[in-house]
Amino acid sequence: QYQVKATFFVLGKEDETSKERLRMIYERGHTIGMHSYSHVYSEIYGSLEGFKADFWKAKQYLLDTIGADCRFYRFPGGSSNTATVIDIRECIEFLEEQGVEYYDWNIISGDGSSRKLPKEEIVKNCTESIQNYGTSIILLHDASSKKETVEALPEIIETILAMEDTVILPLSEDTKPVHHVVVEKEINVEASESQEETD
Repeated sequence: QYQVKATFFVLGKEDETSKERLRMIYERGHTIGMHSYSHVYSEIYGSLEGFKADFWKAKQYLLDTIGADCRFYRFPGGSSNTATVIDIRECIEFLEEQGVEYYDWNIISGDGSSRKLPKEEIVKNCTESIQNYGTSIILLHDASSKKETVEALPEIIETILAMEDTVILPLSEDTKPVHHVVVEKEINVEASESQEETD
């Protein structure tokens, strides 16, 4: 309706209805990312081996379903989740080794909690601080129980489109990621001295 694109971080749902919806989303030009295959925290975060196994299953699921190699990931609960037994930085390093970028969020709709928020509160949560960031990544959920999110979406889109110098884009390789957990890397600096001849 509004000709805008979004990013869908999806699970490995094997029923044909879900697969058909996923293909439709992809064919309409939205970005697809992995949100794990199972979303079962004990399986994903119980060990690094479990995380890797779930990752490969999710990646293969998307390859089989939409025919695309996925390069985007969102951790269930975000990279700052408190459910993980393993050090999340090990998972981040593994994703980097696979050429996969992970994305957290800097704006949260609030629709992920068990408490149902009214439409107006979801709209406010999604729009009131957008202009505080160069790039805003909004967390929304599309589960069947999130009717208020669906009701809020038109007003969220209209409000954002009415802002100056603001566009709605799906994630791409050019999107600056939002990370809740920063992995420090060793930086090797080789200094070369330039010698000037003096008289």
